[in-house]
Amino acid sequence: MLSKVSNLSVFKEVLAHANGIIVDLGAGRVRFAKSLLENPKVREVVAIEIDFNKLHEAKNQYREQKLHLVCGSITYLPLRESSIDTAISILVLHELAGGKEEVEKAVKEAKRILKAGGKLIIVDKYLYKPKDPAEALSLIIEDLYHEALREAKGIKLWGLQKPEEYLNIVKKYFNKVTWRKMERGKKIPGEVFVKECGWGKETKSLVKMIEDENTRRILENKIKEVEETALKYGYKSSKVLEIIAEK
Repeated sequence: MLSKVSNLSVFKEVLAHANGIIVDLGAGRVRFAKSLLENPKVREVVAIEIDFNKLHEAKNQYREQKLHLVCGSITYLPLRESSIDTAISILVLHELAGGKEEVEKAVKEAKRILKAGGKLIIVDKYLYKPKDPAEALSLIIEDLYHEALREAKGIKLWGLQKPEEYLNIVKKYFNKVTWRKMERGKKIPGEVFVKECGWGKETKSLVKMIEDENTRRILENKIKEVEETALKYGYKSSKVLEIIAEK
């Protein structure tokens, strides 16, 4: 989990496919709102986020009349059937708690709210073996965050999955599906990554909450290993999977 050093240009390229009334599934602090609202093909944006505090921050940042902030779950969307032109899910599904069943619910709900011909656009991290240690570090950091969350709060996320895991779920509900793997971002020097990018704040905070001393020390050592690896090889954001499904 490392949003600050993620390159947003790849997401802007994907968001160019959006049109009409958009729902941003798991919008967080609504960081894609600006790009969406700058698109002349977009009429309105409905940002769905279960964390009220994140939406409150977004409300203070955005005053756009075409942006609607809604606190709710993406597995039980508070929207009418066949009311949305485009649904987007950006780096969300791999972080859904509850595993594969919750991901299926989210995809099924997206289909329900889409109009005929509407599109579900998914961009997410996936499981693979990078040859570049700097790129592999991105996936190691993701796994470390998930492990810290599980040990500190008992929350198990769906996690990184192979492309076919995503595709099997999407194809269960959509007949027209295209997909591709996308590069994102350039390599960041290790010193910049460790000292300036603010990496791992949430992970480090979770590790401090772990009561079992042995487990806590193991994760603290993993954090040190991440920083040592970054200083040696640098950091590069992992590839992402883009899936576009049409209803």
